[in-house]
Amino acid sequence: MDGLILDSERVYDRAMVMSGSSFGYALDENFLKKTRGVNGGLFAQMIYGEFGKDFPLEKFRDRYREIIWEIFQKEGLGIKPGFKELHQYLIKKKLRYCLATSTNRQMAKRLLHIAGIRDVFHSMICGDEVTLGKPHPEIYRKAAAMLDVEPAECVVLEDSVNGIKAGYAAGCQVIMIPDLTEPSEEIEMLCECVCRDLFEVIGHLESSGI
Repeated sequence: MDGLILDSERVYDRAMVMSGSSFGYALDENFLKKTRGVNGGLFAQMIYGEFGKDFPLEKFRDRYREIIWEIFQKEGLGIKPGFKELHQYLIKKKLRYCLATSTNRQMAKRLLHIAGIRDVFHSMICGDEVTLGKPHPEIYRKAAAMLDVEPAECVVLEDSVNGIKAGYAAGCQVIMIPDLTEPSEEIEMLCECVCRDLFEVIGHLESSGI
C-alpha cells in the first residue's frame, strides 16, 4: 500500500524524523531505509536495537501518528500514477487481487479513506494480522490463501526491499516498482522485472498474457 499505491512513504519518513527529534533521537536515512515495509512488531525490535531499551517507543508512536495526520490534513494524500488504470485493468481481466500491507488494519482503512479508494479492496491482510511481518513470507502466503490460489500463481507488486524478500520467499512472482529505494543487484535478482511505475506494470502484464 504505502509507496506503491499511496504516496505516503515520504510523509512517514518526515514524521519519524520529527517524532524522534522531539525526544532527542536522530533517525537517519540508513535506519529509515531498513524499516520500510516492516510491521509494528519488527519495527519495535529494530528501533530498540538501534537506540537501546530506553527508547520511548509508545510516546514516539503517539507523536508520530499526530504528525502524520497533521501533514495529511494539510497536504492531502496522493495516489501513485497508474493505480486507477491498473485497478481497471484487473477488473477488465477478471483478475483477483488482495492488498497485503504491513500497516495495521485500522490505520490502513483510514489512509485508504483519505485517499478516496476505501472501497477498492475487498480482500485485505494487514500487519497486525500476521505473526511475522515482512521480510517473512507469511503475509503473502496468507494473501494467496485468501484468493484461493497457490503463491506461484500470484504476482506481487512491491516497492520495498523487505516486501520483495517476503514475496520471493513466499514463492510468488515479484515485480518491483521503486519509490524511495532503488534496487540493488541482489534485489533485482529476486524480481521478475523492475517497472518504473504502475503504467509499466500494466504493459508487462499485457505482454505476459495476464
